[in-house]
Amino acid sequence: MSRKQKRGLARIGAGAVLLAAAWLLPLEGWASLAAFAVPYAVVGWDVLWKAVRNILHGQVFDENFLMALATVGAFATGEYSEGVAVMLFYQIGEWFQRYAVGRSRKSITALMDIRPDHANLVGPDGTAQEVDPDEVSVGSTILVKPGERVPLDGTVLDGDSDFRRCLKPSALFRYVEQVSADHARAYGMDHAFFRERRSAFLVGKQALRVWRMPGRAEKINLTTACEVFKKGTMKRLTTITSETGEKLALVDCRWMIVDTEAGRILRTPGWTMPDFQNDDLPEELPQIVHKSQPLTAAGERRASYSMCDLNGHINNSLYLDIACDALPQEVVEVAPLSFASIKYHREVPMGQTVQVFYAPSGNGWYLLGRREEHAAFECYLEFGGSVTESLQK
Repeated sequence: MSRKQKRGLARIGAGAVLLAAAWLLPLEGWASLAAFAVPYAVVGWDVLWKAVRNILHGQVFDENFLMALATVGAFATGEYSEGVAVMLFYQIGEWFQRYAVGRSRKSITALMDIRPDHANLVGPDGTAQEVDPDEVSVGSTILVKPGERVPLDGTVLDGDSDFRRCLKPSALFRYVEQVSADHARAYGMDHAFFRERRSAFLVGKQALRVWRMPGRAEKINLTTACEVFKKGTMKRLTTITSETGEKLALVDCRWMIVDTEAGRILRTPGWTMPDFQNDDLPEELPQIVHKSQPLTAAGERRASYSMCDLNGHINNSLYLDIACDALPQEVVEVAPLSFASIKYHREVPMGQTVQVFYAPSGNGWYLLGRREEHAAFECYLEFGGSVTESLQK
C-alpha cells in the first residue's frame, strides 16, 4: 500500500468517526449543520475542488460535479447525514479502485521485468551470437538454450519436434520449467533473491500425462500454479491447452528448496511470498516409478555442452530424451508418449557420462540411469497418446 493510499484510508476513517459523532450528538439547526459539515469537508474537499476546477476548464458534467451536486443538494434540503454518507461511500469506492489499479500496475511492471535481455541470433555459418531482441529481424533464426527464456515469438524449426511433427516430451518439461521461473520472477524471486538467501529451487521428481501431444508450430497455452511447501516439497501443476481450450497435457512437478551454502535440502524455506502459493491444488499425478528386472544395458550418454544448463549439468528436461533414446526403436515408433514419471537422484555434470538401462514394466517401461555406479535418475514411461491426423501428414 502506497503512502497516498494510506493517507486516503486514514481520511476515510476520520470522516466515518466524525460522521458517527455528529449522528449521536443531540444537535439541531445551525449546530447540526456545522457538526455534519466537518466530516463532509474531511472526506469530500478534494471532490468539491476538482468539480470547481473542471468547471473553470469547461468540463462540467463529470463524476466530481455530479457527486458535489448530489451531496450539496442533500445539505440544502436539510438531509445532512445523507449528504456526508453518500460522499463517504463514494470515497470508499474510489479508494478500492485506486488500490486495485495500483496492484495491477505492479503486476504488469513485474511481468515486463522478466523479459529476456538478449537473444541468441544464429548466423549464416551456424554460430550463435548474443544480440538485443529488438535487433532480430523477422525471418531470422534464434537459438534457445536449455533453461533459457524464449525472448521472441516465433515458429519452432528444430529441436523440439520429432518424426511425427509433434513436440518432444522434453520440450513440454522445458516449457514448464520456463513458465515456473517466470512465475517466480513475477513475484520478485529472481537470481539475486535466491543468492541473497543462499537457497535455490530444485526439481526432485515430476510426472507428465499427455492426452494429445501438441503439434509442430501449434500454439499452446500454459497455466501454472503451486502449493505451499508440505513435508519438504512444493507441488506445482501446469496445464497445457490448445488455442481452443482443449486439454493437451498436465505436468505435476515436485520442487524442493536447497541451502546452497550447506548443500542440504530444507524442509521449509526461511521466507514467505504472499499470493505466490495456494493452500491446496485439487489435481495430482502418480509419482511412482514401477521398477523391473532384469535390466538391459542401452549404452551410455556423455553430458555434452548442448545438454547442460546454467548449473553446469544435464538439464532435468533432457532426461526424457535420454530415456526415449535408450528404448528399442519400435517402442517409440508405435505411439507417442502418454505418461511419464521421473525421479532425479544425482546430477550429471558436463563431461561425465551416465549409463542407461531399461526393462519392460507393467504397461510401460522402466529406465535407470547410473553415474559412477550410483543412480542418477529413474523413470517409468507409457506410450499410447494420440496425435492429430493432420499433423502426421
